Amino acid sequence: MSKQPLVEGNPQWDYPEQNPEYQGEQLDDRLKQGPLEERGCTDCFWCILFLGQLAMLIAISVFAFTEGYPDAVFVSYNSTGYQCGNGTQSGCPFSYVVNFVPLQSICVSSCPVAQDTLKSCDGVPKNYADYSSDNFLHVCSPNKDAGQQFLDAFSIILGYTANIARLDDVDKVWPVSLTVAAIAFILSIFIMYMIKWCGRILVWTVISLYVISLIAFGTLFFFAAKGDLSSFHFAGQDWLYALAYTLWAFGALSLVLVICFRNKIELAVSVLKAAADFTKDVWEAIFVPLAVFGIVIVFLVYWLFSSTYILATGTAYYSTSAQPFPGISVEAGTGWMMAGNFFSFYWNSQFAMAFCQYVIASCCSMWYFHHMGVALHHPVSKSVIRGMVHHSGSIALGSFILMLVNLVKWIFKIIHQAMKNSVQNNKAAEGCLKCWFGYCGCILHCFERFLRFLTQNAYIMMAIQGQSFCQSAHHAFYLVMRNKASIAVTDGIGEIFTTISNLFIGAASALIGFVMITQIPAYSETITSPLFPTLFFLFIALIIGSLFMNIYGMATDTILLCYLADVELFHNQGGAQSVPPALKEFLDTYYKQ
Repeated sequence: MSKQPLVEGNPQWDYPEQNPEYQGEQLDDRLKQGPLEERGCTDCFWCILFLGQLAMLIAISVFAFTEGYPDAVFVSYNSTGYQCGNGTQSGCPFSYVVNFVPLQSICVSSCPVAQDTLKSCDGVPKNYADYSSDNFLHVCSPNKDAGQQFLDAFSIILGYTANIARLDDVDKVWPVSLTVAAIAFILSIFIMYMIKWCGRILVWTVISLYVISLIAFGTLFFFAAKGDLSSFHFAGQDWLYALAYTLWAFGALSLVLVICFRNKIELAVSVLKAAADFTKDVWEAIFVPLAVFGIVIVFLVYWLFSSTYILATGTAYYSTSAQPFPGISVEAGTGWMMAGNFFSFYWNSQFAMAFCQYVIASCCSMWYFHHMGVALHHPVSKSVIRGMVHHSGSIALGSFILMLVNLVKWIFKIIHQAMKNSVQNNKAAEGCLKCWFGYCGCILHCFERFLRFLTQNAYIMMAIQGQSFCQSAHHAFYLVMRNKASIAVTDGIGEIFTTISNLFIGAASALIGFVMITQIPAYSETITSPLFPTLFFLFIALIIGSLFMNIYGMATDTILLCYLADVELFHNQGGAQSVPPALKEFLDTYYKQ
């Protein structure tokens, strides 16, 4: 194998990376036969650490399930301080608000409808219910039949939205929700095929519209500055000249860049088409993010359930500020268990997303190199086994780094909010804090984006070379740096297309769902408003669209890195040898190898 640096070291440098001309090590010659089959376990320490936090999560859950009693803690109180469902109120487990000003609640045996007789275990100021209600955490909350004044009163006085009618609306239109999910699925498949056959037209149309828009708006502002557009609100103002010249300059610069990077743009188009071919040939990969998403949902339910029991290890008490809900007193141990539970959930969620990225990258790299004769047998199952057996520690390390950065951002926001609240009446201090925290927040955000980019490419190189996370990140970084222009153009165009496609899937699916619930009498006559169901449709469609577009985006990045590695491996033998048909068409047209 070849591991020589592309630029030789200099005795004055302690490490070759200190040399500004250093471009990384040459790729392993064994990659000429495709992704390496001989692999060992990488980053074993982090695998053990990851298993340790899983053991911690299980231990915390067992303790919580043993010591926690939700039925004794999450029970409402009446205004006299008695817990509903216990002691003298044992026959009345629900709390019902009978007066809002001042706030007064009683314990009742069941949540009543309007004008029903209140069945209370103690004296009541009135014999009938003012509003219809449904049980929500042992509190009789106003439902859709209660009237808006009661819904608003609950929202203001209790500090939470008691509009259960919105949830009822979503529940009533669940068949439409399934239809919207199916439509989003079909649209995702359709867009992938559209990119395959119309990718070049779509890319150049978007680029042309961008340049034309800059020039057109510059012209509009120019004539407005001259006063030729009397209907324009800011007509005749000199600053419009500066804006017009700026837009023209950006338009001209964009046009020059498009001309200079025309070949790179065509490469990006070819990579997009190749990614569509991958999703068609290895269609099983579609189910990888769906399976991971399902596992995350199940884990989320389990985590919420265990978190409830952890909180239930505390002691409930009557609180005038929280009534009719109880206050909960927790000890330091409970707080540490909540922190550990949250830490474990966040790390496992990041691990699931990282594992999904690795599996897609592994499948795609196998698919790329099979064009020169490397066998392609069960790529999905093979990638899953490789990820679990050989690289779970490396994936755990990458996901831990991202989790740590996000926790720092979260703590940073808490500190910002706390300091902002402490200087609310000092405008100068507020301005300084806004400027300082905005600057630091921007740096943190950029650092997080860089780490996400680096870890994603590290998983790709890990799938190809089978090395540890740090080694893979090192090779990925220098492979990217050796091909900066191609990576930047392809990633930029790919990001634009995946974002636009995802928004199109969400908007189109939600619009169809909106039309269905407003035009079909079975739904339009039973729901209180189409707004919340439509937002729910949009959420579902965006989730499904993002799952598919993430596959597509990861495939695009993997194919590009595989192609660049292919070019370097065979640069003395006529160039890349294992190119898919879409890329081969590009090479035949724009390069003579």
